Formats: sequence, C-alpha cells, structure tokens
Amino acid sequence: MKIAVCDDSREDRGALRALLEACGHDFEIREYGSGEELYADMGYVRECSIVFLDINMEGMDKAVVLVTHDPHIASYCKKIYFLDEGRVGRPCVRNGNQGDFYDEIIHHMASLQ
Repeated sequence: MKIAVCDDSREDRGALRALLEACGHDFEIREYGSGEELYADMGYVRECSIVFLDINMEGMDKAVVLVTHDPHIASYCKKIYFLDEGRVGRPCVRNGNQGDFYDEIIHHMASLQ
C-alpha cells in the first residue's frame, strides 16, 4: 500500500512513519516537507491509498486531513466528507464505535453510485 505523508515538521513525519511501520503491514511511505514537494510528485500521490496532509489553521494547533478510498481506513476517523462529482458533501460524524461508523460509510458510498 502506498502512503504519502506531508508535514512541515520532520519530527511529526517521523513519528507518523514509526506508527505506520509498527502496524506490521508492507507500506511504501513517501514523506514531503511541503505542499510544493507533494505536488511535484503527483504521479506517486495519485497511486496512494492514503495521503496524510498537515494543515496549519489559525487559532488551532493542527489538523490532519486523511484522503482515502478505503472505507475501513476512513472508519477510524472522527469525521469524514465525501466528494461527489467534485463537490464536498455533508459530513459523516462518528458517534459510536468504529464498526457502526464503517456500516454508515458503506451505506453512504452505495448511495453515491
């Protein structure tokens, strides 16, 4: 599985890499220190199953955006947004356990097809 990690903090990228590698899966992970670096390697990024993006937001420490097509991976998030024909849809918020949220995601994905 290909993964891209974009964060201006080398330490944060390293910590995320360590967490991913500790999962024991065969990940191919590329790190980027800026959006420009990420954009320059868009051919690889398009092949990724997961893209972690660090976003600095005024008034907040950090937010992490995860982009994936895998509903199982998405079910671990607190909130997800679906893209439908290039438009951002309503958020799905995890209120219960991961399994219930996964079922909700699958149901919503089926309605988009």
